[in-house]
Amino acid sequence: MNRREREKQRRRKEILLAAMTIFAEKGFDTATLDDIAEKAEFSKGAIYGYFKSKDDLFLSLIEEGLNNLSEIIKSVVESSSSPIKQIEDLIQKIFVYLEKNKDFFRIFAPERGGFTEKKHPEALKRILPKHQKNIEMVTKVMKEGIRMGKLKKVEPRVLTFTLFGIIHSSIGRWVMEGEKGALKRDVKAITTIFLDGARR
Repeated sequence: MNRREREKQRRRKEILLAAMTIFAEKGFDTATLDDIAEKAEFSKGAIYGYFKSKDDLFLSLIEEGLNNLSEIIKSVVESSSSPIKQIEDLIQKIFVYLEKNKDFFRIFAPERGGFTEKKHPEALKRILPKHQKNIEMVTKVMKEGIRMGKLKKVEPRVLTFTLFGIIHSSIGRWVMEGEKGALKRDVKAITTIFLDGARR
């Protein structure tokens, strides 16, 4: 990239960082582009030069977070480790990522059930396919674990959604309790709870 392109990318990142903070503090419905512009020290008109609406800005943040999670999941799934070790690594790495990026969880968790065409018109084509990609990658691990006789013979997607549900509820508790202590301290307990139920 030339200097002009680098500067444009830098400004876009500054807007995204400001938006992440505002959305995490106020929620999607309450936050305004004026709030984000003030936080980023940009004019609202300047923000429109990068994002066409508040919804576009919000979905861009979710896309970025899910892309980062996809890279983490992909690195684990493509490793040569056993399915059980991959599950352990997934839990550990997802917890580490979300502890460092807790504002992403704060904005994604409350809205993920509301990614509908009515509330977020572009969500169905921008967000859901990325989320589905992560589900499918983890489901491959579950299928392999079942094939090898390491996991119980149940529907692999059920195992995947159960794992994500445990992770989601654990992180939600951590956030609601004021983020006391390191989130990764729960990795061993969550891993044990899931594998004790799923292991054959």
